[in-house]
Amino acid sequence: MFCANRLSSVLASGKPDTTMPSSAREPSGLAALVLMHTDESFKGAAYLSEAFTDPATAHSFEATHSPWNIAAKTDLHLFEYYQRPENARLKRRFSLAMEAATKLEPAEAILSGFEWAKLPKESVVVDVGGGVGATTFLLAKALPELRFIVQDRPEVITDAQKYWDEKAPEFLRNNRVRLLAHDFFAPLPSDFHGTTMSAFLLRCIIHDWPDALALKILRNLRAAAHPSMHLVVVDVLLPYTCADTHLGCEIPGASRPPAPEPLLPNGGAARNMQYFLDFQVRFVASNPVDWLRAAVQMYVLGNCQERTLGHFVSLAAQGGWKVVQVYHIRGSAFSQCVAVPL
Repeated sequence: MFCANRLSSVLASGKPDTTMPSSAREPSGLAALVLMHTDESFKGAAYLSEAFTDPATAHSFEATHSPWNIAAKTDLHLFEYYQRPENARLKRRFSLAMEAATKLEPAEAILSGFEWAKLPKESVVVDVGGGVGATTFLLAKALPELRFIVQDRPEVITDAQKYWDEKAPEFLRNNRVRLLAHDFFAPLPSDFHGTTMSAFLLRCIIHDWPDALALKILRNLRAAAHPSMHLVVVDVLLPYTCADTHLGCEIPGASRPPAPEPLLPNGGAARNMQYFLDFQVRFVASNPVDWLRAAVQMYVLGNCQERTLGHFVSLAAQGGWKVVQVYHIRGSAFSQCVAVPL
């Protein structure tokens, strides 16, 4: 016999199980996050050894050569897989999960670091790959003098329309928030090449893609950027095991104080969540928030990765951007890299 407790209560839908068939039942946001990782992530993790030993995938940088691809027996990228009609429930679950993921961060995290309020009045911030717009919602509430564009794939923008209709329809009516269906691997529309744009925001986007595809995104944005444009990339920055004396650490805000001895400079096991985000699987039964974060496996799901600061600085430069400021946000797993056009 089993009984719901404090930990398992996050999985509750709030509705009796008898009200609808399980295939149609929509989970709550946090439950969607749990279910996504125990489905796609864990299934993919079971095929790590195959991915490492198969000559076709062992040294591949293709986004579709991930352990999850082997587990799902598909050549589609995870996001393409979600678009198939038979996977509509999984796509919806992913949208709910990503919305919930923003709530695992301090509410003020996106407002810390980069000084959004210093952008010129009526400036436009483009939330690139912004999903339904959960991050934009936090910014729009706090920054009434700015305008925003949430950009994502057409299927996601359909969900975004529902999200804003329920959450803040007045933002759409007064044109403070605009929803744009666009593939960020394609050049931005010509009307984006204007001076009203002040910043591109990429929150948890670059880490979703191997270097070649991440470069394609950065270069498309650079082609549309004017000289005073800002690029704000919010991702995990993996700390070095040794002292931060590597490429990029001369950038303002980049260096982090080393952990006290006898710990390694990067904190050792105390900081292992960020490395697990990059690659491995961890289950911490006593702390569901740590477990949820650790279960996001970049390599397992998309043959992609978290990056060190030096890696990202080099990648950004190849994409036409110069990193000029780094913010390590207190209480957050993510850092902000601010770049300007080269």
